[in-house]
Amino acid sequence: MTDEEVIREALKMVTDYANRHPGDEFNINECIDYTLGSVKRIWRTARKYSPNSALTYEDISEISILANRIATELRARSYIKATECLKNRKLLEINKTTAEALISYELRQRGFKFFFEWQKLRVKVSLQLESGNGMTFIVKYKDIREGKLQQILEDIMAIVEPLNRTKINISVWPLSGSWKAWSGWKA
Repeated sequence: MTDEEVIREALKMVTDYANRHPGDEFNINECIDYTLGSVKRIWRTARKYSPNSALTYEDISEISILANRIATELRARSYIKATECLKNRKLLEINKTTAEALISYELRQRGFKFFFEWQKLRVKVSLQLESGNGMTFIVKYKDIREGKLQQILEDIMAIVEPLNRTKINISVWPLSGSWKAWSGWKA
């Protein structure tokens, strides 16, 4: 493996560390050390050594030379990626808090029972309708930031009102996967 390939592989450990350390447990220095420590495992994998196989003096020397050669570059890039992970976490936290506050307020004003399913770029909002049915729609965090929430909710309410008047069970779903290519539709 080239040095760049080892660095790229080691940088995957930043995401691994971030996934294992939610919230305030994330420590940038520990993350960087974790990433630097992965060089030995990457070297073993590239050489098809098992994690428990004994290394010769020459193997240890080669790993040490490799680790020293890429340490500065790996440390710098690990720091950048770790701070990016923290930034993305904070942004997601802000998006969730904002979405929850604004959407909750609007739905409570309209008298709905609801719950949220949080996703990385959007929130799934499920409403309990008067007819005994439920309805789920998606709001992108970006749309909330751009001030489109009121229009989205007005559009949803235009659908909800007729659904509340009927007792018919209706399911609406996105045409994705095999549904998108299905040829059984009648015109």
